[in-house]
Formats: sequence, structure tokens, C-alpha cells
Amino acid sequence: MSSKETEIEATVEKLKNIYDASQINAAYFICHRHTNNENQVALFYEDSSGYTSKWTFKQLSEYSKFLAGFLQNIGVKKANNVAVMLPKCPEIILSALSIWHLGAVYIPLFTAFGPDAIDYRLLDSNCNVVITDENNYHKILETNAYKKGLLKIITVRKSTDEQNHKNSYNFWSAINTSTPIEKYELLEGNSPMILIYTSGTTGTPKGVSVPIKALGSFEAYMHFGLYLDNNDNYWNMADPGWAYGLYYNLIGAMLIGKSTLFYNAPFKPENVYYILKKYKITNFTTAPTAYRVIKALDDKSYKKDKIYVNKASSAG
Repeated sequence: MSSKETEIEATVEKLKNIYDASQINAAYFICHRHTNNENQVALFYEDSSGYTSKWTFKQLSEYSKFLAGFLQNIGVKKANNVAVMLPKCPEIILSALSIWHLGAVYIPLFTAFGPDAIDYRLLDSNCNVVITDENNYHKILETNAYKKGLLKIITVRKSTDEQNHKNSYNFWSAINTSTPIEKYELLEGNSPMILIYTSGTTGTPKGVSVPIKALGSFEAYMHFGLYLDNNDNYWNMADPGWAYGLYYNLIGAMLIGKSTLFYNAPFKPENVYYILKKYKITNFTTAPTAYRVIKALDDKSYKKDKIYVNKASSAG
């Protein structure tokens, strides 16, 4: 066995011991433990309008504790399932951290899902809280889960107005009016943190439970699959509504104390070059189809721009 293989094996064993343990919490590992440096950026965000923001680990940690307080007030407890149907935005990270802070289980819902696909997952998982945005709110209202009175909906809105629908709450109003929960729930490594559904290409979608100890494999992949190191600027284009984007976009970089980047805009090869250049991305990952479209861009002026990528990968 080479020295490199020995090093990898030793690291993997260490990660197993860290994450397959008792008295652990996913929100602590992903965010809370990285808050000592108040200026350490966890998320760079930009949308199609050109609006930009950046969030430190400390900011995400503090805001998520307020949201956890609200979730607890409306009845969310340890091991409860909470669904999240949001695009790539800061609120999706705050939602995930608040759910894990309470020891609850995160259910990702892809934003392209229609009411039937949403309803199946909500009913199958016995989920009674969903966090969404204005663009997807109406889909939730059309589900049988909501019509039966089983759901509470928290919606990210531009305004602070509350909706008139029953059991409907405003995301930022909830944060601004709640008391934060400082103490996070301690669990076993085998405890579930994610319930993710298969796409349903071979029959009905199936819920797959992902335990906290899976964080060990996520961290190993960031190190030995993507080779993300301290000098890298990282961009993973995958959507957090599916496994690759959830594990290695929303979770993976933050897990090892690095920043991730969310670009919330339609896919265009011109936009890819823009982001690669602006944020000086050195470590880039996207789907094979995206690489083909980027490569086929006719406008040669983009290809003359200086980009900084030295590690490129794909999955899917």
C-alpha cells in the first residue's frame, strides 16, 4: 500500500469515529463549529437580477437558531420530518440548519415538482411542515396534504405580509419574532438527518433515509473525490433538490469549513463563464450535459476571458 493510500485509509477511519458516534448534531458539524472566525464566509450568493450577498458561518448559525425556535413553537420535534422546497438561496441553508439543530429530518423537494409529486412525498413521509417560496406556494396549497389540514407552510416572501391561508407563516417574520434556541439536539450517528426520495423512474419514488454518520462519507468525497483544499474557490452547479447538490453543494463545502456558491439563475453557458471569472473559481463541478453546452458556446469572446479553474469534475 502506498503512503497516499495509507493516508486516505487513516483519514477515512478517523471520519468514521467522528461521525458514527453518540451525542452529535449535524448543524454543529456543518456550521456551528466554524463560527469562531466571525468573518469566515460560508456562502456567496447571486441571482439573475445581479443581486449579491455573502453570509458568514456565524450569521447562518445565529439566524438558523431563531428559525429553529419558530419551528419548535409550531410543533417540530426531534425525528420529525420537515420538507423544504426552495431554489438555491440563503434561506435553503437556514432551513436545513434549523431542522438539523432540532434533530429533525430534512426532506428535499425539487422546485420543478408539480402538486402530485409534492403530495406523494408529503403524505408518504407523514410530513406536516413545509418551507417554500412565493413561486411554489400555490403548488403546496393544491396538495391533498394541505387540503386535509395536515400541513403548516412557511413561505419566503419579498414582503412581510402574512398569508390569509390557514397555517401559513412568513419565513422572515418567523425569524424576526422568535426566540433563538441555543442548545442543539444531540443524537446518535445512526439517527436520520435526511429523507430523500428517488426520482421514480422505476415505479413510485422511494424514500431513502440518510443518517448523520453519512457526513463522514460527504467529507471524504470533498477531500478525495473533489480535492477541495484551502486555496480553492468552489462552485458546484447541482441543485440541492437532489442528492448531489444537497450533499456536495449545500453540505459538503461548509462541512469542512469552506464557502459554497449559489447562483440562482437559469442555466446559460454565458452565465457560467461570468461566474467562473467573477468569483475566480478554481474547483468546478457540474453535470456532463452542462459541460457539453458550455463547450459548444459559439461566442468565442467568452472563451478568451481568463478563468482560473484547475480542477473540474462531473457526476450524473
